[in-house]
Amino acid sequence: MQIIKLIKWPVVIVITLFIFRKPISNIILYLNTIKYRNFEVKFGRNIKQLEKDYKVDKNLLLDNSNRYFQLAKIDPISAVLDAWRDLSFTVFEKAKELNIKEKHSLRKIVGILNKKGILHISEKNMFEKLYRLRNQALYEGRPNLSFIDAITYSHLAKILASYIKELSKI
Repeated sequence: MQIIKLIKWPVVIVITLFIFRKPISNIILYLNTIKYRNFEVKFGRNIKQLEKDYKVDKNLLLDNSNRYFQLAKIDPISAVLDAWRDLSFTVFEKAKELNIKEKHSLRKIVGILNKKGILHISEKNMFEKLYRLRNQALYEGRPNLSFIDAITYSHLAKILASYIKELSKI
């Protein structure tokens, strides 16, 4: 009888979480902070703003078949850095394809693409925001970078990389 009293509430909570897992996961995407006694988790407001600005489909974020999702489960910062590496590679490849002589600075290449009218200002701004967020993750070692932040970042970097791949000369 004592065992039943001890485990009934944890079991109820687990069953409730299981039943409402989809709605709960959608709610978590919009939380900025969860605080319980001495425990506090802060979520990336900047990433949420990017998500809002670029109308990210939340269902695509939870596609566990992509490598960013798998990596973010293990280490969110590594997922951000991997997505940034892929975006960087795409920018350098596009610069080579369009005979842009700059070989060292991604930001300069993106600026050149924008000045030539090849890359729109909104995509240039997205690049700059992703650049700053990558730096925060890398240099500030954001220990509160969540799984959701990492896959949102990775998804946005992938969208931008796809857009850049499709660019052509004007």
